[in-house]
Amino acid sequence: MFAVLCVLLAAWGHVLATGTAPPVWAQVAGFVPVFAAGRLLAGRERSLLGIGGGTLTAQGGLHLAFGAVRPHAPYAPHAVTVMHGMRMAHPHA
Repeated sequence: MFAVLCVLLAAWGHVLATGTAPPVWAQVAGFVPVFAAGRLLAGRERSLLGIGGGTLTAQGGLHLAFGAVRPHAPYAPHAVTVMHGMRMAHPHA
């Protein structure tokens, strides 16, 4: 359950930040190491600090992985950016 929640939280945060969901294959690929680490740490009582540290580490790793697979569009100085319902034109150089 820990791995599922970590991946879903990271994917949701990625959607909020970029407007696109990470590919399903990237979410599955991110799930595998988080699940494996959770299995290694399971079966023993964990402190709140240990749980928080594990969650923070998992979220950081998933953030980096999801950012690495995100397609990056080339910068166009005349492009218009839409962010949170506001249209903003980039200044021309």
